[in-house]
Amino acid sequence: MRHLPRSFPRQVSRLAASTLAAFALACATPADPEGGATAPGADATADAQTQGPTTLRGSVVGHDGERMALAHAHIVRSVRAPAEPVDVDADGRFELSLEGQGFIELMFTGVGHAQASVHVPLDGGVHELQVTLGTHERPESYAERESIAGFGFFQGWPELEAEAEAEAEAKADATPGAGEGQGKPAPSPGERVGFEFEPQADGTFLAKVKLNPADLELGATEFRYQLASATNSSRTINGTEAASFVYDGGGDYFSVVRVEPGAETLELRFDPAAMTPPGLPGKVAASTPDDPSSDFGAIVALDWRLSALSSELWAEAMAESEAEPEEADALRERVQQAVIDQTADAVRTLEGAVRTAGLVIWAEQLAPEFEADAALVDELFATLEPDDAAWSLRPWALSQALKLSPKPDYRDRAVREHPDAKVVGAVLLGILWANQSPDEAAVQASKAAYEALQDPRFEGTMYAHMAGQYDPDRATAPGKAMPAFSLPRLGGGDPITSEGMAGQVYALDFWATWCAPCVADLPELHAVYAALNGAEVAPAKAGEAPAPADYRALDLGARRVEIISVSWDDAGETVSRYRENDWPMPWLHSVPSMEERQVLSERFNVIGVPTMIVVDGEGTILASGLSVRAKQLGELLSEG
Repeated sequence: MRHLPRSFPRQVSRLAASTLAAFALACATPADPEGGATAPGADATADAQTQGPTTLRGSVVGHDGERMALAHAHIVRSVRAPAEPVDVDADGRFELSLEGQGFIELMFTGVGHAQASVHVPLDGGVHELQVTLGTHERPESYAERESIAGFGFFQGWPELEAEAEAEAEAKADATPGAGEGQGKPAPSPGERVGFEFEPQADGTFLAKVKLNPADLELGATEFRYQLASATNSSRTINGTEAASFVYDGGGDYFSVVRVEPGAETLELRFDPAAMTPPGLPGKVAASTPDDPSSDFGAIVALDWRLSALSSELWAEAMAESEAEPEEADALRERVQQAVIDQTADAVRTLEGAVRTAGLVIWAEQLAPEFEADAALVDELFATLEPDDAAWSLRPWALSQALKLSPKPDYRDRAVREHPDAKVVGAVLLGILWANQSPDEAAVQASKAAYEALQDPRFEGTMYAHMAGQYDPDRATAPGKAMPAFSLPRLGGGDPITSEGMAGQVYALDFWATWCAPCVADLPELHAVYAALNGAEVAPAKAGEAPAPADYRALDLGARRVEIISVSWDDAGETVSRYRENDWPMPWLHSVPSMEERQVLSERFNVIGVPTMIVVDGEGTILASGLSVRAKQLGELLSEG
């Protein structure tokens, strides 16, 4: 889960189930062939046809103002997968012609740099956009690292793969029945390979990747890889050794190296000195040459400035939480409140269309547990109609604003009439998240929202995908019996099974060492685990919260509550090393294979990590999903 807004999922106000019955029909607005929504009225369609396309011309360069080895501009118009990347030419230039009205998100990426996004108004004009990409937040030095995780995929040239396939068919024709009863076919090129970079005396890191004979036999001639643990977030990034680069489809790049004929092992070297400097901010400048007074440049600049403000505050919080992990939760709350307050201060200085844009950007940050200027919330709803295209500037803004000011009629109109499926999908997901309990009214509300998200215009989108984890009829819904499982035990021994957990209260926790939210939750998870099992953990330093070392000698005896952490890491050694050097996690662990992960994902509705499933002593599920974390576990299972 890389790019979800920081302010979600959060509990939203309970909405009356009786008003949700029409939701399954509310999403019946026709969808265009690319997955974007068609405008609801004839007037809007006519205006769009009259307006003509919006043209954007500009440049994308690296932090030093120079062009990068490979860079792209991306149009994120549809609720389906983003459009194919638009190449940035050798001079760093690009040109886009964008149809439609309202707002559209553009993403810019480049090798060795952090991705950047801006939202631009579609007004039929011709505009200039200059983007300078920043760099990833990462350690200043890797000298203390014992290893750096990597992963990759062997690939073959298409003609060699076709040649191998033709050869296999010829063999089958020559020997009738040769393919029968022979078990599974050899794995195809492209299966994920995990590995570790080990430190060297010269400051570089070396990895030795064993080649899969099946990949070589099928003509694999290159290896595409990334670093999985080199940044301060969950970003995977390109390595420093590469013959070329390939876009990974998610905002970063694969490094590509050649596989030499006859080789059995591939050596890869990572050189921290060859990386771009850490944590440099990006820049954006927008203008309308033919109309300097246009709101275009001001809105783009505001969008960038407020996004940068939020990023800066969160980056500072991450650095502080590393120094004081026991204060992570309180720190996150303080930062979120600061983002809301400082964004509101900026909005109050604005006027006209730029102020409206600022209100929408501000609304995305809202949540009931934080204070917000009620007058600005009222202004937001008074200024924008339910179908206003401005909501598309931040598709989650309407859903978040409705949590502070529930407006059933306004909400229902937006679901029926808003032309942007992203806006509608966010509203429906908010309702779905708010009604995750066995209570009959909540079940009916969640069923109505879930059915609405099955509309064709959400097919293949993140909204439909995420809704699957909250399907009221899913196997892991609260109140249902826990599905059977058998998990390989980290370190060997008998597998961890559902039968073996009979009579035990436990949480099945899907996580990974590279998952920033998972790691951020570990201080509280340790505290909750100890408290639920009646243990008092005294910190080594008086007046401070317990540190990782304070939990290493935790002796619980019989455990009232157990945790089974199921890692999405590629290797058990990665988890063992993390437990040894960082948080001990003194409970059960499993690191399933890639094939086992696929089965587990389908059985337990795991669409991303962290995901937790809480089970009582009778084997009944009490809670499940992305939003169930240590705090909820403690509240759910605390005695009395």
